Amino acid sequence: MKFKFNNNIIKAMRFTFVLISILATASLLLPAYAGNSQILEKRVSVTIKNATMEAAISEIQDQSKVNFAYDHQLIGKFTGVTLNVQNETLDNILKKVLGSRALGYKDVNGVIVINALTKEEIKQQQPGKLAGKVVDEKSLFLPSATIRIIELNKAIQSDEAGNYQLSAPAGTYTVVVSYISYESQQFNNVQIKAGEITPLDVKLLPSQNGLNEVVVVGYGTQKKVNLTGAVSQVDSKVFEDRPVAGIAQALQGTVPNLNITFGDGHPGSQGKFNVRGYASITNVSGSPLVLIDGVPGDINMLNPHDVETVSVLKDAASAAIYGARAAFGVILVTTKKAKNGKLTINYGSNFSQQQVTTRTDFITDGYTQLRLVDEAFSRNVGNSYSGYNAEDYAQLKLRQTDKSLPSVVVQNRNGQNQYVYYGSTDWWHFLFKNSTPAMDHHVSITGGNDKVDFLISGRYYQQKGLYQSDLREDVYNAYNFRSKVNAHLSKWLTVFSNMQFAANDYIWPANGYNSNNPGLYNHAMAAYVPKNPDGTFTYRTNLNNYGANEYADLQNGKSFGGTKSYDFTNTIGFTAEVIKGLAINGNYAFQLSPYSDF
Repeated sequence: MKFKFNNNIIKAMRFTFVLISILATASLLLPAYAGNSQILEKRVSVTIKNATMEAAISEIQDQSKVNFAYDHQLIGKFTGVTLNVQNETLDNILKKVLGSRALGYKDVNGVIVINALTKEEIKQQQPGKLAGKVVDEKSLFLPSATIRIIELNKAIQSDEAGNYQLSAPAGTYTVVVSYISYESQQFNNVQIKAGEITPLDVKLLPSQNGLNEVVVVGYGTQKKVNLTGAVSQVDSKVFEDRPVAGIAQALQGTVPNLNITFGDGHPGSQGKFNVRGYASITNVSGSPLVLIDGVPGDINMLNPHDVETVSVLKDAASAAIYGARAAFGVILVTTKKAKNGKLTINYGSNFSQQQVTTRTDFITDGYTQLRLVDEAFSRNVGNSYSGYNAEDYAQLKLRQTDKSLPSVVVQNRNGQNQYVYYGSTDWWHFLFKNSTPAMDHHVSITGGNDKVDFLISGRYYQQKGLYQSDLREDVYNAYNFRSKVNAHLSKWLTVFSNMQFAANDYIWPANGYNSNNPGLYNHAMAAYVPKNPDGTFTYRTNLNNYGANEYADLQNGKSFGGTKSYDFTNTIGFTAEVIKGLAINGNYAFQLSPYSDF
């Protein structure tokens, strides 16, 4: 039997055959295409130090197993390439290496082609900026407000005057501005253009949820909605489970118009508090009055885990309660209360690591650094710093390429044998770490009955500095102890005791954290080495009278410094409710706050 197909069936079969052929061909080509498109997403680890661009590209090619094509004359003029990345995409690596040098790249059939960027391409690569001011409902500036670009997960905080400036690649973004106790604002489709500044001023309104909050003021507690003065309050949630050295770090950015600054970054650095910026025509700002459970005290000595609430009184209304002492604002700290009931023990600990984010990029090549230092020194003084001659420079130059040559040799100079140094010492990493560890252990015990209730708490905090562990480390230790006891003698009379003891000490090596570092920066030449071949320290060279090896002092512990601070406060008192709604409070506080250097 013969089958006869009509024309429509034949056309459909032909179309199906062609479609299958196209899909089959595409399926064969797809892996190759996908492979090429994924080249820039390949993850690579590369370490490059002060190399030429051609050497850097060669190293990236070896590590990534990806071929590169470029004009030798185009990239040959670029030097000083330094890079240290781990498990980074090839795309990001090339952006870091080529982006700042007006060079571009593209994937052409699996080969990365490097080319010079046109003026238009250079302009398009320039980031744009988002800038403006953040104010409250009264048009008062809001310092430490958070401005976040959602797509980039990038954020910045406004400065003391409420101003901010945030860089971002050209594009369309969603921007969210937030502040504690204020309603957040979201801005959609914000256009940032290359090389241009996009203005965005923001006015935030108070959160309605916070108006019913009960806050502590000088004469008791009130609902925030009923207050006429400017008051802000935060509770203990701000301090929970946070690896902070003290209350100053925990409060940063949490209270509107409360500015907290740190003079330096040494372990245990204490914060300076300021309410609403400079407060006098002479541009001099005083510190706010701090009351801890109604008694003046040092807020930096507090255990953050003891704090229940912090209220900040910001305007002149506080002077009606505290007088002239409140000229620069008032900070009221209320610590946690004793609780009756079954015995409860709470223990917590935190271990954290702080990373160095910015540091000077020191020259570690002995020849390069010494030539620069000697040239600058001779122009200022008239003679070289090192006392090295042309032959010494030649020896240092040889060691740039031949690392097998010794870094210390014995030569007869000025009629005597002495060590001459031809090293390339990285003094920064030799003396300092890249991160600092810290730990926090705290415990609290509460309990009691209808007659007596109590709270006992303690804390130990330690933070180490940047000096290497084989030296005498700089270490900050803080100790806190608090005891609260309430005795309910009758229905109308309660007596109480609130005792706090705090101590901290900070030990630094050498001549002090502010004086030994300049010695390292000024005299630790890369050409010098830490020790001589006989094991002695290289205090100075006999060729000059300037260089001093701080490493020797750090190793021997010849000089060190430190401070110790103590704070003891004991408050005893009573509360007598003579009639319903009328209570008489009385207390007596004893304080002792010695301070010593050693």
